[in-house]
Amino acid sequence: MRKNIVVCIITLFAIGYSANAQSREYNYSDMGYWGNVELSGGALFPGGEIGVSTTNGCRLGNGWAMGIGVGYYLDLQAVHHLISLPFFMEAKYSLHDSNISPYMSLRTGFSITEKLTTGAYISPSIGVNINRWSFFLRYGMNLYPTDVQLFISSVDDDLLEVNTTAIAFVHTLSVGVALNF
Repeated sequence: MRKNIVVCIITLFAIGYSANAQSREYNYSDMGYWGNVELSGGALFPGGEIGVSTTNGCRLGNGWAMGIGVGYYLDLQAVHHLISLPFFMEAKYSLHDSNISPYMSLRTGFSITEKLTTGAYISPSIGVNINRWSFFLRYGMNLYPTDVQLFISSVDDDLLEVNTTAIAFVHTLSVGVALNF
């Protein structure tokens, strides 16, 4: 399984890199197509996570870019779930009209786990664009409904089992690199 993930990541980066090999200059102040493939990894509280995602959309000029995307994230310790697939909209703003610029972005959408549990997904990030590459620090939060078993002690010391649904908060903090095309 890990071999497949590595092959997919390398393939996505190779496709993105060769897609625009002729035009190396990249500036978010220009209008046009915007896409990226990114690789990230970091701490899942508790645990660890690695992932790959892609976003496709357009550069709107004046530093703004917007797009839709999908990701594949793997929880290395399977604390809450093993696999999560977020589907999101992303807005990105680059502060300077140059090839090197700090930026901030926000992803919002929903995420599906391997158990087909669907939850809300929100992920702000900050980073720096260096020509076609972006380096970033991202916080991610998923909210999933989950089944919970509660055991309540009654007056006569009997244990009562109560099944209910609660909201699980899954937090991640990751660093990563993205190739913009």
